[in-house]
Amino acid sequence: MPGIVEHVVLSTGRALVGPAEDPVELHPGDYIAYPGDIAHVFQALEENTTAVLLSQYS
Repeated sequence: MPGIVEHVVLSTGRALVGPAEDPVELHPGDYIAYPGDIAHVFQALEENTTAVLLSQYS
C-alpha cells in the first residue's frame, strides 16, 4: 500500500533488513526505516534474533 513506512529496531542478534536491493545489517539497538510498499527483506543472521516492527500508515 503506498505511503506505508516500516520502522525496525533490532533487539537481539543480527539481521539483514531493508529494501531488497540495498538491505543493511542491523545489530542490537540499530534502527532503520524504509518504504513498506517496495520489495524488502528481514533475514535473521543468528538464532534468537528479535526486533520491533512498526508499520506507519500515512
